[in-house]
Amino acid sequence: MGSRRHVGSSESSSSRSFGWGLPKLKCKCGVEAVIRRVRNGDNVGKKFYGCPNWPEGDCGFFQWVNANNMDLEDLRFQVFEKDTQVAEKEIEIDFIKEQLKKN
Repeated sequence: MGSRRHVGSSESSSSRSFGWGLPKLKCKCGVEAVIRRVRNGDNVGKKFYGCPNWPEGDCGFFQWVNANNMDLEDLRFQVFEKDTQVAEKEIEIDFIKEQLKKN
């Protein structure tokens, strides 16, 4: 169980809504489990349910989020990030073109 806790070190779902559309589970404490993401190890980025009281008072509850229930909000955010990167590159290209016209 100790190694699972280490692999499961993660950010809380409170910083972003990772769990929209996913089923609500209760941990062994009887409280609604939170969805977290693995930050290191072989499962980096993978989502799991955990006790909201972690690390103090952690009941040890752990369950992987079903990969088939891909979080639509995560996908939208990834598309937004890529669109932003493309827009930034287009601005850079336009700037370089203008600089070349001046020379």
